[in-house]
Amino acid sequence: MKKVLFLCAAGMSTTLLVNKTMEAVHKAGKENELIFTASEVSNASEAVQDADCVLLAPQVRFKLNDLKEQFPGLKIEMIPPQVYGMCNGREIIKQAEKLLKQ
Repeated sequence: MKKVLFLCAAGMSTTLLVNKTMEAVHKAGKENELIFTASEVSNASEAVQDADCVLLAPQVRFKLNDLKEQFPGLKIEMIPPQVYGMCNGREIIKQAEKLLKQ
């Protein structure tokens, strides 16, 4: 099972995103393939320890390069604002699967 970590400013909006994305995971029958969790970007050092990839919330996009430098080799991408704002679980799954294949 692959673990995808969402990072945002305070962890509140990504918690909603986790819930919506896990609903999409269940509907797609991928419960044994993907799990999504969320954390605050300030807790990234601890949170990324068992993550296979990281999806960054748009409001903390300014941290993208810092995180890539801090965690070389870890796959990190920003979630498109429109996908994030709509809590589009299906698109998040697609993005995570594409990132995991890189």
